[in-house]
Amino acid sequence: MESAYKVCPRCQSEFLPSVELCGDCGLPLVWEGEASEPHGDGGLVLSSREGLVLVREAELGWARGLAQALARAGIPHRLDPGPAGGPGVRWVVSVGAADAVRAQAVDAEYARSELPDLEDSHAPEASASEDACPACGEPVGGDAAECPGCGLVFAPGR
Repeated sequence: MESAYKVCPRCQSEFLPSVELCGDCGLPLVWEGEASEPHGDGGLVLSSREGLVLVREAELGWARGLAQALARAGIPHRLDPGPAGGPGVRWVVSVGAADAVRAQAVDAEYARSELPDLEDSHAPEASASEDACPACGEPVGGDAAECPGCGLVFAPGR
């Protein structure tokens, strides 16, 4: 039987079932009873923000999908609201430094699965470079705000 309300996994505030995000924390809500396992990732969510490496900043649906892909790959991660400002709410997916390279590979594979029309020339080998988009491998300048190939918006200070 489905619960009558949702809760915030951080502050435990209760909300109507139709509400998706906590008004105070900005986190995705979960059904009552699911709050002890944030984001449904089976305990792979990192509890500390120290020493984290940004994998991607994206809208909630994309960030959740990437978090699930990281969990399937056994990579502990965090999904947090991004910095305030700009249009829409952005989410930040981060991993520990030791898992950064593996997480970038998972991110690139997730991007290919979500954007199957990316050209073959944009794929994996180029994505390891700092001057290449981590999603599609398109060459980008160090100060680029957005990938010219797939439109990925980069986090500030990338």
